[in-house]
Amino acid sequence: MRRRAFLTVCTAVTAGTAGCTAPSSSGVTRRRVGIDGTEVLAKDYDLLKVGYWDRPQWFQSPYSRREEPIAADAVAEWADISMAEIGEETGHHPLRTLRNLGSLADSYRLSEEDALLSKATSITDELLENYTTESNDAYFFNYGFDHSLKTEYTRTAPWFSCMAQGTGLAAFLRWYELTGDSKWLDHARKTYRSMVGLRRNNPDEWVTYEKDDYLWLSEYPEPGTTMRVLNGFVIGLWGPYEYWVVTEDSRAKEFVQAAMTTLEAHAMDWRNEGDTSYYDLSSGDLAPEHYHTLHVFQFYQLSKLSREPYFATVLQAFLEDRPDLDWIYCEDLSTCK
Repeated sequence: MRRRAFLTVCTAVTAGTAGCTAPSSSGVTRRRVGIDGTEVLAKDYDLLKVGYWDRPQWFQSPYSRREEPIAADAVAEWADISMAEIGEETGHHPLRTLRNLGSLADSYRLSEEDALLSKATSITDELLENYTTESNDAYFFNYGFDHSLKTEYTRTAPWFSCMAQGTGLAAFLRWYELTGDSKWLDHARKTYRSMVGLRRNNPDEWVTYEKDDYLWLSEYPEPGTTMRVLNGFVIGLWGPYEYWVVTEDSRAKEFVQAAMTTLEAHAMDWRNEGDTSYYDLSSGDLAPEHYHTLHVFQFYQLSKLSREPYFATVLQAFLEDRPDLDWIYCEDLSTCK
C-alpha cells in the first residue's frame, strides 16, 4: 500500500481531525485510577465497543478473521496441549494452546459443530488441571521451559506472559458468549484477575507492574524494568479490553484506559526514525519487518478503539519511517478488521 492511501486511512480513524497532524494530547482528561491498591495514570478515553468479529484479539492472524470453520473431524487429531521445543528444552507453550482454544470458538460461531465445543472443553480441562498455576483466585498459564531473551535474566519454568493471559482471557469470553455457560465466564474472571494483580503485591506470579505512575503489561516478566515489548503489551491488553466489552466492568475499563495511557505516553520511544521500529525498549534491537508492520496495525487498532487521534499520528510516523514496506496483508488498513 502506498503512502497516499495510508493518509486516507489515517484521516478516517481520527474521526474528525484533519489528516494526521493531531497534537500529542487531545485534551482528554488524565487522572489517577487504582489498580491493585496502586494509583496509576489513566486518560478518560471514550472507548469504542465493537462486535464479535471486530474484536482486536486474534487467534489465527491479526489481519483477517476466519471465514470457514475448522472441520469437525480435523480437531479430533489435535493434541489438547501444545508443546514447543525451545533450545534443548521441550515444554508447554500456553500461547499456542490458547490460540487453538480461541480458533475453536471462532469456528464454532460459524458452524455450531458439537465436536468443536467438545474439543474446547477437553483443552480447557487439561490446561487448568495440569498446566495452570492458581494463585489468589487467579489463573496463570504455565510456560513449561526456561527462557531468556536479549537480557541476562532467565525465566525459570513455570513463568507467565501477558500475551498468553490476554489471549486466554479473550478465548474464554468468546466461549461464554457462544454458549451462555457460566463456567467460561468464571474462567475468564480468574484469568482477568491475573492481569490486574501488580508485581509489587504478587512477586511470584504476575504479568503487570507499575513504574513511574504508568501501568505496564509484560510479555517477558523479569525483575526491575522489563523489556517492554510493544506487540506483546498490546496483544495482552486486548484481553482486558474484551472483558470490559462483554462484562461492562467499570474497573476493567479503567485498567484498559491506564494501559492505553502508557502506550500513548511512550509510543514514540519505540520509534526508530527512518527505519523499522524497536522490538522493545531495553535491548536496542530493531524489530523485523513483519513486526514493524504489526506495530503499525496495532496503532491503527488503538486509534480506532480509543478514539484518540494521537495514535493515528504515531502510526503515520511509523509508516513514513519505512515507505518501502507496502501493506501486504489487506488492500489498506481500513479493510483490516
